[in-house]
Order: sequence, then structure tokens, then C-alpha cells
Amino acid sequence: MFDALADIGGTSAINALVEALQTTTSPREIATLTQRPDALAPEQRRSLALEAARQSLALSAERKLERYDVGPLFEVLERYGAEGVVTDL
Repeated sequence: MFDALADIGGTSAINALVEALQTTTSPREIATLTQRPDALAPEQRRSLALEAARQSLALSAERKLERYDVGPLFEVLERYGAEGVVTDL
């Protein structure tokens, strides 16, 4: 579905992708949504990706995502994080 929205493009599709990134807690979905460079502006993608990864890691630390592999979140943090990402890790 994410690929289809990104391929369709336009304001409505991009808004749907942004909303999905802001509301999902799935590490795999976060990683998938941030891998579409044509779907979001670079700075928007970076800030949304980092915030989503941080929120999901916080839930994982509270043991609320035990059935999920959080590995993709580390890939997101590595790709979009700056010096401050070390505190997230």
C-alpha cells in the first residue's frame, strides 16, 4: 500500500504516508516509509523518521512492542540521525 501511495504521488497520497509514519509503531513500517525518497521532502522525511523511531524505541523499552523486531529502527537512526542519535541508542 505504501508503494502504491508513493507511486501515485500528489498531496493526498503524501499526506497519507506522513500520517502513517506519524501513527505507526511497527519498526518495519517505519523503515519502509522512510525509504521512499520521492515521497517526502528530505528534511521532512528526516524529522518524521527520527521521531517515529524514537517513539517506537520508547514503547519497546516499556515492553509494549515485544513481538516486534526493532532492528529496522536502528537502521533508520543510522541513516537519518546526527550526533544526537547516540543518546537515542
